[in-house]
Amino acid sequence: MPQRRAAPAALSGHGVHLTRAQTTGSLSAEDLNEIEASFDEKTLTQKVYSNSSEILLKQVEKLWVQYCAIRTLDHEAAIEKVNTRLLHNFFVWVLNYRKTTLRAKGTLETYWKVFCLLRERKVGLKLDKLVIRQMHGVLQRLVKDFGLNTKKREKVPMHAEDLLEVLRTLWASTEMTFDHERHRTQLSLIMLLAGISGSRPGALLALRYRDVRVTLLRDPISGEQPVVLIDLSYEYTKGYLGAKDRYGDVLVTTF
Repeated sequence: MPQRRAAPAALSGHGVHLTRAQTTGSLSAEDLNEIEASFDEKTLTQKVYSNSSEILLKQVEKLWVQYCAIRTLDHEAAIEKVNTRLLHNFFVWVLNYRKTTLRAKGTLETYWKVFCLLRERKVGLKLDKLVIRQMHGVLQRLVKDFGLNTKKREKVPMHAEDLLEVLRTLWASTEMTFDHERHRTQLSLIMLLAGISGSRPGALLALRYRDVRVTLLRDPISGEQPVVLIDLSYEYTKGYLGAKDRYGDVLVTTF
């Protein structure tokens, strides 16, 4: 009796994934028919978000499920038919539930934007434009009613002279200890790259040797000691999954 072919496995509710054979070999008519039959438009057309965004989506979804459980609502049906009245009620509950951590206007706006993404993922459609427009007013009143902080946090700039003093302390201090002295050097490099490129910490920490290209150039003036050209490519940047155009930031130094 012929064995039935196993269907491609689904992963985390994000639709059917292609098998290795379907991406590395020639495809028969049966393979193509199977891929077409298993195509899930609702999940496979969704935007792929970064890990940090996925964490936020899961947090907001957990809050929604908790809220619906308190009110004995079907959370899946409720998010599909959600209206401005229910959204107002939900965010009043969220602000009370997270009153020790949700204290700023910007944080509330982030929760709202993530909820919109969650709803689109679950239903496959964006919220009605009227609901979105009405929620702008709702959020403004909630900010006022709960006394949320509306001031933007001041970002104090670090000048090159300040960075030099920090690095001097890092290199010369005997009071700052590390599990391995290699970490002292790595921290120095990350601080230098942050100052030069302005990249996010996550992108810097994700750098690997494969993201670095070193080139020795002849010094056109002296012709003696070469100029070291270091090209860096950041793979994990905000709003983009995958490597940027190689290479991005450039460091130039001499020995």
